[in-house]
Amino acid sequence: RTQQALLEVIESARDELWLVSFAAYRVDSICAALVAAAERGCKVRVVLESDLESDGKLSSGGIASMPAEVRRVCDLYVWPREKRPLDERGRSGSMHAKCAVADGRLLFVGSANLTEFAFELNIELGVLVGAQDAAGHVQRQLRWLVESGRMALVP
Repeated sequence: RTQQALLEVIESARDELWLVSFAAYRVDSICAALVAAAERGCKVRVVLESDLESDGKLSSGGIASMPAEVRRVCDLYVWPREKRPLDERGRSGSMHAKCAVADGRLLFVGSANLTEFAFELNIELGVLVGAQDAAGHVQRQLRWLVESGRMALVP
């Protein structure tokens, strides 16, 4: 179950947690776990698609829909429109990755968005990876996206 795997990753994080998804809404348990991780001293970073930056691909459930409590204690990032590649027709890419990584040691990669439908109704697939080389690589890649300016911190 996607929700259980994500909660395992979030609850195991002590120093640094990354959560990445296209959309997120109506996932109170995930939001509560993110807040709890931040309150125990973990640096929590959430990367989501933005209604504004998505060029109409996302109508709800983007970064702006994160609850105020999550916004208060977590760093939230988006992929700015001006940083996205365009195809020959001017269409931009989407922030479509879905993963969570805790402390560079535990990684979840899946197909599910952070939504009630994905957790309860859809057929989704995900894998929980305990290999530190894979988890560490993903964490370093996410850091690089932020440090290089490809992802922007939401004020």
